[in-house]
Amino acid sequence: MHTVLKLLICFLASVASVATAAPLDTLDVAVPRDVAGLLNLNVPALQQAARAVDDWAFANTQLTPASGIAARRAPSPLTVVRTALDAKARADALLDRVLNLRTTITSLAAEPPDDSERRQAARGFLNAATVLIDLSGRLRYLQNDVVRNARGRLTDAASREQLAALFLQYKSIVGATQTADDLFAFPGRARYHELILRLIAASGQTSLLPQVVQYVDDPSQGAPMRLFAAEIIRVLGLPQPPRPNPVETLPDPAITPDEFYQLVEAIDPTELDAEGQARRSTLLDWSDGRRKKGVMEDAYQVGSFAVRPGDWLLMRNPSPYNLFTDLSPGLFTHVGIVATETGADGVRRFVIVDVPERGDRVPAVNVEIYLERTLHYFFLRDGDAKAAAAMARAGSEVIDNASQFDLNFRSDRVERLAHKSLADEKVHTYCAGLLLLCALQTDVPREEYFPLAEKQAGGRTVENVAKMGLSLGEGFLSPSGALYSSRLEIVGRREPMYDPRREVEEAVFDQFAKLLVVREMQAQGDWFDTLRLKTAEAARANPLLAQALASAAGVAAETDLVAAAKAAAVVETLDEVAFAASADFQAARDALRNAPLAADATADDRTRRATAARRHVGLIQALQQGRIAPREARRQLVSYYIQAGNAELERRFFGGR
Repeated sequence: MHTVLKLLICFLASVASVATAAPLDTLDVAVPRDVAGLLNLNVPALQQAARAVDDWAFANTQLTPASGIAARRAPSPLTVVRTALDAKARADALLDRVLNLRTTITSLAAEPPDDSERRQAARGFLNAATVLIDLSGRLRYLQNDVVRNARGRLTDAASREQLAALFLQYKSIVGATQTADDLFAFPGRARYHELILRLIAASGQTSLLPQVVQYVDDPSQGAPMRLFAAEIIRVLGLPQPPRPNPVETLPDPAITPDEFYQLVEAIDPTELDAEGQARRSTLLDWSDGRRKKGVMEDAYQVGSFAVRPGDWLLMRNPSPYNLFTDLSPGLFTHVGIVATETGADGVRRFVIVDVPERGDRVPAVNVEIYLERTLHYFFLRDGDAKAAAAMARAGSEVIDNASQFDLNFRSDRVERLAHKSLADEKVHTYCAGLLLLCALQTDVPREEYFPLAEKQAGGRTVENVAKMGLSLGEGFLSPSGALYSSRLEIVGRREPMYDPRREVEEAVFDQFAKLLVVREMQAQGDWFDTLRLKTAEAARANPLLAQALASAAGVAAETDLVAAAKAAAVVETLDEVAFAASADFQAARDALRNAPLAADATADDRTRRATAARRHVGLIQALQQGRIAPREARRQLVSYYIQAGNAELERRFFGGR
């Protein structure tokens, strides 16, 4: 009987294991494994499988009350955390599988008169990657609550140490972020402190540098641990000193090389053994070189990866342009290139160079500071040293050059600059055109970097986009187009992040692009009658007014001011709709949480909050009475404000429903 009972228990455990793994297994089946899978991707099935994993992960990571019979039978906080970490790790592995297929698309035949199979596979790739990036971000978002709740249960140092060891196993960014302050909560626990510092290094989370700097600067910590923390700063990437005379106000680095040198110098060598003294000397010599000459190495460390001159940066932010072409949804909306620059102070820096929509000069910003602007990005690298050097040189040469953002998104204007010195040359192109400009300085055919040119989306898009003062030229190159290149390797990326406010904004932007295909944009919309447009039209016959307008708008004087004004009016009105919807969402969410208003809250903020509280009184009561979970309340609010934003969008641009 005992044996039968054991077999029954094993059988039930195996059934439970199958049930537990089922959503992730279903997702595994839905995710393409080869280029044929991209061609035949069932997008709705993949989206449904991803939602099921999100729901399953939430259901299996909720901690029960801390006492009672149910609590004794429930999984431990450590088990719940491991479940959350493992679900995300599996989802991320599936994302890696899809990303590995990006270069297989060009293996398909490009049959005249078009390359329809390649384009279908490219759309499959973009859709699969988009779904998995979104899932990864949502699972990370879930981890914030899971880890916070687990840490609330496990408050002693020994339990926290077990948690940190688990986080280190998964190189968890969320775990590192929530554990970092324990460096100061448990004095004298050197072993735990070392584990936390190793976790911070493994996570690559450079936003935690301030805590590590504080630890090095804390005289109550032992000299060996302070030295180890200083070495962790080097592992993560010592920030560079700010560029002299920046064109914009930028955040200060967590620490400068000169400050770092002083911190290491302050560590008493007499409190170190012989090995520690040697390590301290090595660190001093290295940081002395950094503070005097800058980054003299061939690469610059940024968290868990290093960038090299000539690397391409692809960034993703909420944008109305994600669905503008036949290859969508776009994964990235802006680009930059890594270059090196030796400033007037004699310091060599690694910077990001880009062509922004506004401004009349090509800016450069220190790599680590620039990356604080975007929540999701990739770095791509050409392994050919000669080609990478040519692109890096091009990026360096255009820093501070005159620039003009091309609202017609043409790339032909930079083709005349192939294999030329770019010093003092005007950069007249759009964001992805900068990558082409740099690629044109190599001996590599353009098609090897951008295998698939894009076309404008169908339906009414062409005529509607023209009303906006925009157009996509022939052979349009998007920021996502470089992903199909077999020459370019992904060498670094930021883990995707989910933000419900951004979900609202992106949904409104995407709805705008979808409506451009099927509806006629109304000339009498709010955007059309702006004072900016009228002023721009008047400026066509008035050179002095044109010059003044260009100066005030921050664009080059010879820009087609009418086209620029139309585009600006559309984008600003669209931004107003999307950002108002997300602000209303946030006000409603704060009302549900009964979060206090900020001390600097404006009258508009107070009105927005009061309106949200009245509008959602039923939802607030349901949440307070426990009839609805906070997650479901958030979902309902997101859905509500997406619908509200879309309705306002239709009213302003398309004459209403």
